[in-house]
Amino acid sequence: MARKSKRYIDSTEAENKSSKPRSFSAGVYLRLSLEDEKEESIWGQEYVCREYISQSTDIVLYEIYADNGFSSFSANRPAFQRMINDIDSKKIDCVIVRAVSRFGRDYLETCEYVEQIFPSKGVRFISILDQYDSISGDPADLGIILKSLMSYYYSIGLSQNMKSVIKLKQEHGEYMPSRLPFGYIKQVEEHKTKWKIDEYAAGIVKLIYDMYFNGTNPYSIAGELNSNGILSPKNSKWSAKAVERILQNRAYIGEMATGKTRNEILHRQITQPVKQEDWIIHENHHPAIMDIEKFEIVQLRLSSRSDGNPKYDSQTDDFFCGKVFCGLCGRKMKRKSSKGKNGQLFGYICSGREESKEGCSNKYISELKLKATIFKLIIEKIDVARRSRATALAYEKSLRYFMKEEARTNKLDLLKDEISRYDNISVNAFEKYFDNDKKVEELFEYYRMMRESLQDEIASIEKTSNDYWANHSSKTEYILRFLRYEDNDEIISGMIETLIRRIEIEGDEVTIDFVL
Repeated sequence: MARKSKRYIDSTEAENKSSKPRSFSAGVYLRLSLEDEKEESIWGQEYVCREYISQSTDIVLYEIYADNGFSSFSANRPAFQRMINDIDSKKIDCVIVRAVSRFGRDYLETCEYVEQIFPSKGVRFISILDQYDSISGDPADLGIILKSLMSYYYSIGLSQNMKSVIKLKQEHGEYMPSRLPFGYIKQVEEHKTKWKIDEYAAGIVKLIYDMYFNGTNPYSIAGELNSNGILSPKNSKWSAKAVERILQNRAYIGEMATGKTRNEILHRQITQPVKQEDWIIHENHHPAIMDIEKFEIVQLRLSSRSDGNPKYDSQTDDFFCGKVFCGLCGRKMKRKSSKGKNGQLFGYICSGREESKEGCSNKYISELKLKATIFKLIIEKIDVARRSRATALAYEKSLRYFMKEEARTNKLDLLKDEISRYDNISVNAFEKYFDNDKKVEELFEYYRMMRESLQDEIASIEKTSNDYWANHSSKTEYILRFLRYEDNDEIISGMIETLIRRIEIEGDEVTIDFVL
């Protein structure tokens, strides 16, 4: 038998090798916009794409990328950006969408990806309902460009119509925000939605105004609310900023302010603030929670603040912000002035001692002595905060912390993978028992319970991590609050405002209740 030449064998193998079909690693992109409630659901889009892949012999699903609630014009679609990154990393070389409009309604951007970016990166693009596949079709195909262009103008028209309706409602005082300020809830009366006072939340709003009106600063108000277990509008801890937003919101005197922002460039959804004089204001729009006179006094006091601290006049104002109390009888101590050899002197005496001869026996203390004592105690707390930060930093740089964080991350990844597995099983169950509604319902209920259980476990792990960073890390609020003043060589009013809740004096002893 004649021996085949090596050249003939090599060419035959090369021919067989080149005829082997290529397998594509696909990313399925899904998007549901809030602009149009009639769009097909994320679930429906996913089902169509999975069904298409199951009937293909050359496509393997790598990952589902879903942007739920994102405008087609948004430049910050997280799943879309992640998909593009995976293309750059060579993880996927095929993009599948249910329809071009799901990819994006920006005509220029869609064409750029389909005609230039994807071909240059060797990426196959498939739009199922448009019956477009870049392998067999021309990227510049007239049909796909026209459909994308129609979607572009449809989205512009829809957005502009929505803006016109909203503008008209704002001008007539009929616009209803998606979320009302803390202290109000929505109530439907005679087919109209109105503002109604939420008595519990309104009570907290009044408490905040009363505390500030009586001399308590926003930081201390936040601390007081947190210590009493009162949650903020976001169901979390209060901050000084959150308190200030409550104090500055004119909605509490019945005013409705709209038109504070506008979208200057529609197809990129860039939001620009509007000058306050151009806002649309409606007075007596809804029931007021606060008295207008008291509200305006609060605004004057807020405007007199500088860098978060009240302006301080040593001749008239109480340096310790009304936080000095008698350790014997509990009454507030009064700031008194007297003339000395070198000018005016200030000190504190119990108000009960002035009421009668048989009043409180606590003695007078000079302001200079009190300042020195309190500054010494603050320095001790700053040293504690400095040591706590060093200990926490050492732990956060240790192998033990690294291994613990790695284990936590791996556990979260496993749980999220398990959720994805149940999602895939749900799709398969829907296909298998499509005609058996009862079976589908039973299976979906089971998968829903398993999914919720996994999500609860994820939430528990994340809560533990968040608790560490909030209460035990090198960046806890307590540490940062005290170390803010570690370079100060004397006491300032800001320290009293920020660090101290109450000062008690009994004879020569000074006790401080710090904000921790």
